[in-house]
Amino acid sequence: REVLEQTVKPGGFADQLSQAFHLLDSVRQYWWAFFALPALEILLSMIFGTLPCTVPVIVWLRFDAILALGVASTVYFSGQKLTPVYQKLRQDPVGAVQRWQALETDNLQHKFEHLLPGVRAETYQASGMAIAGCAALLLFGTFWAVVGIFELL
Repeated sequence: REVLEQTVKPGGFADQLSQAFHLLDSVRQYWWAFFALPALEILLSMIFGTLPCTVPVIVWLRFDAILALGVASTVYFSGQKLTPVYQKLRQDPVGAVQRWQALETDNLQHKFEHLLPGVRAETYQASGMAIAGCAALLLFGTFWAVVGIFELL
């Protein structure tokens, strides 16, 4: 009973999932923007490369665009792999939260197997690897941004 109350109360798990779904719907609608911005960055680096002055930031810009395309690709791959999870959560968010909280185990694999019946563990594993790759690229991109700042100084 307590699990149900926490799930359906205002600001509870169901409301939080609803907000997450709204955000994911927007991301899924504008997925192309994740690729358009790095493509624009590559285009600008090519245009700047034709200018007579030699600026070291052009090489930085090209590599940054490649990193951004890598991030966009891993985000897209993660989204594609998580589509069955998204669809099942969308169908029964309250039931999923109740199943998650009802299991009295610390074994995450066991919890994920019962969270959404029919979604295989490989789906979660592939998605997790893509998300980890995205995080690694973002960390490296942060380092690369610092390098770019020092190049501008």
